[in-house]
Amino acid sequence: MKKCIFTGSLLLTALLFVTPTDAKIAWSEPEVLFTGQFNDKPNISVNELNQAIVIWSQRIEDKEQARTILYSDGWQENVKCSPRIQRYVMHPQVSLNNWGHAIAVWQKYGLEQSSLRVAKYADGAWGESISKLLIPHGQGNMANLDIALNDAENGVAICLNQSSESDILRACEYENGEWKEIQSISSKFVTFRGENPRIRNVKLSMNDVGDKMLVWDMFNGTHSRIIASHKMQNSEDWSDPQVISPVLCAKAGRIESPHVAFNNNGLAIAVWRVYAEKSLIGMATFAAGMWSEPTIATSEHVGWITPSVALNNLDHAMIIWHANDQLYAQSRINGTWNQAQVISQSGWSPNDHQLILNDLDQAVVIYNASEVIETTMPFPPAPPTYGFVATFAEGKWDCPVRISPRVLDVGLNLNGKAFVLGQEGDALKATCGHF
Repeated sequence: MKKCIFTGSLLLTALLFVTPTDAKIAWSEPEVLFTGQFNDKPNISVNELNQAIVIWSQRIEDKEQARTILYSDGWQENVKCSPRIQRYVMHPQVSLNNWGHAIAVWQKYGLEQSSLRVAKYADGAWGESISKLLIPHGQGNMANLDIALNDAENGVAICLNQSSESDILRACEYENGEWKEIQSISSKFVTFRGENPRIRNVKLSMNDVGDKMLVWDMFNGTHSRIIASHKMQNSEDWSDPQVISPVLCAKAGRIESPHVAFNNNGLAIAVWRVYAEKSLIGMATFAAGMWSEPTIATSEHVGWITPSVALNNLDHAMIIWHANDQLYAQSRINGTWNQAQVISQSGWSPNDHQLILNDLDQAVVIYNASEVIETTMPFPPAPPTYGFVATFAEGKWDCPVRISPRVLDVGLNLNGKAFVLGQEGDALKATCGHF
């Protein structure tokens, strides 16, 4: 296996705390996009035209429907993406390209069966959705839906089909205005011994060229590992799934929760969580068609939140992880990993996070956090929770600011325009900002 050697040490040897700076981004007042009952977490995608599209699953009386709303010089009226059905519309995801076209995927949970539905948005309207996979009730479920679309109108939708007998990771590609037949990716992996291996935490990254990368964790009851498969734009098929992490025996710990980023230069970085004597972050890089030997990205004990990684087309990267009730950020510039910094608000315990990075080396991190309150009460009330946003520009992190009672998703384009989705009660809200 070809090794990729980083310049500079990646081990966390010192921690730098964020010094308060003037905010580099001005956030607008939140605008209400929708008020009512929505299921799952709404998803946003943005393009370089300063447009954005949001998708969510909405309950209307006793039925559900996938709906979207477009931002183009302001938020437009929301429109239906799917017909109303009597059961559930689940896990909707959307991707928007620089032509203003979008593709979406969701699970239709009907009366007798579930189906994977895909649809295309063009000329201001959604086309009729198409079913790509049918699963009768009692024969499995769908999870980890995701989707991506580039300016060449090439895209992919993925889903994990889970059942009591097996887990199968599937991909359905969109090319030349047509959806291809859905295919199995994980079934090619035949060297994982053990009965009934389970697949979890699938992550997709597609670059602007149309190269695609998938990572996931797999556990067979005795051993865990991280698996990857890729498909380059000029390839006919997905690569055979490959182990990119150490193989860890269940008695020694667990490897899980990967995240991956893939840029236009064919460079990818994957990170994951390692539970062993210490909880650490593992990492591997993909370059020239080969995965490097895995390394350890932290020396400190890390927390339970899934790490994230972002990579731009300058080959600059950033990873975020959770430890000591704080969020830490570490960036890679010109092949060298800088010292880690604490970027979260002191006195608040993060519950999750999302990271996005553009080619201007601007980054936005959103996270929800609960206030840390010392009390002697035997049954204290739940502490208040709020959504925060931290921004990175000109090589520095700004102090995080509270932006919503709950943050849901974030988008950032090459113009430095950012969108944050938030929730307040039954209201889905959006806040815009610009570096």
